[in-house]
Amino acid sequence: MFFYVAYLSFLVIWISLGRKVNNPLAALLFLLLWVVIFSVRGAGYGLDIKTYYEIFIDPSYYELQEKGLTFINIAFSFFSKELIWFSFSYSFLFLSLLYALYRIATRALYVEALFLFSATFTFFQVGLNIYRQGLAVILSLIIMFACRDRRFLGCLLLIFPFMIHKAAVFSLLIFICMRWEFKRWYIIVALVFSVLPFGDLILTLVVDLASLIFPVLSSALGEYRRVEALGLIKASGFDHRNLPIIMSLVISWCVFKNIDRQMKAILWVVSISLIFAAFVSGNVLLYDRIILWAQLLFPLLYVYLMALSFPRWGRVFVVLTYVLLSLFTVIVWGPRNFLGPFEFIDLV
Repeated sequence: MFFYVAYLSFLVIWISLGRKVNNPLAALLFLLLWVVIFSVRGAGYGLDIKTYYEIFIDPSYYELQEKGLTFINIAFSFFSKELIWFSFSYSFLFLSLLYALYRIATRALYVEALFLFSATFTFFQVGLNIYRQGLAVILSLIIMFACRDRRFLGCLLLIFPFMIHKAAVFSLLIFICMRWEFKRWYIIVALVFSVLPFGDLILTLVVDLASLIFPVLSSALGEYRRVEALGLIKASGFDHRNLPIIMSLVISWCVFKNIDRQMKAILWVVSISLIFAAFVSGNVLLYDRIILWAQLLFPLLYVYLMALSFPRWGRVFVVLTYVLLSLFTVIVWGPRNFLGPFEFIDLV
């Protein structure tokens, strides 16, 4: 099923090569394809998205501390509480915001970036598991890039993603840093921190400090620490979570003098996300929550770097990367995360 979708996605890009690759029509066809795919998902296919459906049909099933998703559910469930409508509305919201983020973050190459992102495990992780945090982070990134020159308004608007998931408070730190110009040596700092073996001592200090600065996070962070103390959570290493991002930063350092202002803003997000994720690398769950900012923007950065570094062959490298990421997601990541062959909704 995934390879069929991959073929159709590639076809959209290939057809548009005769004109302009990154055009609204190609983006529309691509997004509609994925909305349809997610909409016909079976009830038993997915991870936390199954719990979100239970909350969708019965808010008392699990009380969310942040009420943003509750309001979204009220609006969507007014029309129907059927699984196919839930899947359609949730996927449409997710993919629409993703398109808006990529379109705002860069006026060019956004279709290629969407195309590449759909091959990553993060795409399915957000769509089928950490939907609420993914939605909050995407929305916060939209606000950060749309309000780069209107800082006060941006800070106010960041309240909305925080109402969906409290992890969005991390966006405020990144948004403040984006006020200054990104320097080339910041990349070295991010790369050094990403390889340093931070242990439990640093993790404890970071968690305690974060709980002190943001008391609203204390209960959630405490739960992460409790699960880790029970030996249920392992440390994060060098793997699919961070290696593509680290590779992109290395390339960014090599061609930094030609990188434009907008992409330097993306480098701010990617670098800070990677640095702070390194601080909590002793807990893979916390690591996944912090590095999500970088993972969401990795396709934009990578596609841009390929076009900048290899004007003639950049798109070929993007397609090859898409194939490799697709193979990893389907063969390795999917089965390890209980996502096997795609299951269709039962319409009988």
